[in-house]
Amino acid sequence: DRAIPVHADDLIFGSTVICYMEHADDVAMFSTGWRALQEKIASFYKWCRRNFMTMSLLKTEWMVFGGSPGKTVSLMANGVCLKLVDVYKFIGVIFMSGKDNTFRRHYRNKAAEAKAVSAVSVSLSNHIGVLPPTDGIRIYMSCIDPHLTFGAEVVLDTAPTHRKKLENVQVYFLRRLLGLSHHVPTFALFLETGVMPIVYQHVLMAIRHLRVALDLPNGEYTYLALIDSAWANGDPKGAWFTGLKSVLKVLPMPVLLPMWLLDDMRAPGWFPALEKKVRDAAINWIHSEAQKPKKCVLLQKRLSLPRPKGTASHGLQPYLLLGLATHWVAFTKLMFSDYPLAFEVLRRRTRYRPDGVLREWHLCCFCEEEEVETVEHIT
Repeated sequence: DRAIPVHADDLIFGSTVICYMEHADDVAMFSTGWRALQEKIASFYKWCRRNFMTMSLLKTEWMVFGGSPGKTVSLMANGVCLKLVDVYKFIGVIFMSGKDNTFRRHYRNKAAEAKAVSAVSVSLSNHIGVLPPTDGIRIYMSCIDPHLTFGAEVVLDTAPTHRKKLENVQVYFLRRLLGLSHHVPTFALFLETGVMPIVYQHVLMAIRHLRVALDLPNGEYTYLALIDSAWANGDPKGAWFTGLKSVLKVLPMPVLLPMWLLDDMRAPGWFPALEKKVRDAAINWIHSEAQKPKKCVLLQKRLSLPRPKGTASHGLQPYLLLGLATHWVAFTKLMFSDYPLAFEVLRRRTRYRPDGVLREWHLCCFCEEEEVETVEHIT
């Protein structure tokens, strides 16, 4: 009594036919031909009736990937014409048909959900006072980060413009948490809080997914799909492998690998070494960005100082653990060059000052001497 029959137009991974997936009370059927899909819908509807179940026709929708079904094609269930859609959500992931990026709407919705949670989180300061950085980071990891990373194990960032929406939310929350303005460079936020940039975090999740998929039993669908996207000699050629390799190459600090052989991936230390390369690339990118701007001088000096053995240069810094909010906020603005001194304010480009103001005109307003109002001068 098979609910969904096998058809010649079904997807075949190796020698296994995959024509549907089940998740709780949700069923997704797929095929390469619309006639096969119509046959599956009719058989599934009859199976539901025989087993005293109801197929919700109002919620049943269908979509086409990689082309148009044509005006004469329609799918029916019990005489009811099913709705053709170009956007559908299944197991939390939003898919889009057509020529555009399949997951564009997924990125947009997840960014909107994360932005809403971020706004609520930063508004807590209106009710409980200034939110300590330790509690803010804990809220970020438990409530905001799940939205920013949902589905990143399989949805690769092949379109950086879509990922940019998620990065904006991450930067927005960290700046609001630390009480900083939009003039603060993003690298400093990651350097002082220890939060991993979204672009590298997504890659690490994809690598872990690949590692888990290779360890699955041979009959699992994920393993079959992974093996199907590889040559017989073990050289990955499929779209997912190609996407992961291209994502690694276009990282802010690229990670290049000479060979991608399945036999090499099964070696005990292959995945830990790759994950370490990605983490090191993230840290190196942050450090390289720290040397570029003329601001955040104190951060640059901190990085140039020798560190005790076994300590990291990035992470939640001790001054963010101070008990009084006024103390750590003032110290944070000082470290991030977000203070209202002339040296910082007058160098910024505005509508009426497109080139800023020359450094020799950043005069101190507290003394009669013609000295530039810098942090060193004030202190």
